[in-house]
Amino acid sequence: MENTELDIKTEEYWNNGLSFEDKAKLLEENRFWDGFKNYHYGYIPEDLKAILRLRIEDNDPQRA
Repeated sequence: MENTELDIKTEEYWNNGLSFEDKAKLLEENRFWDGFKNYHYGYIPEDLKAILRLRIEDNDPQRA
């Protein structure tokens, strides 16, 4: 599967854009195990990746 621009942005956001506190809050809000905050993007569940993608899409100023 090819990485789209959104996938790349999402991976960067998870790996470098969120603090551990922000990850913990996001995980709690969406009822995921808090241990995922220690995981690299490649190892988090697809459901969580989808939430991150939606979050990025909602905040993308290039979308009209």
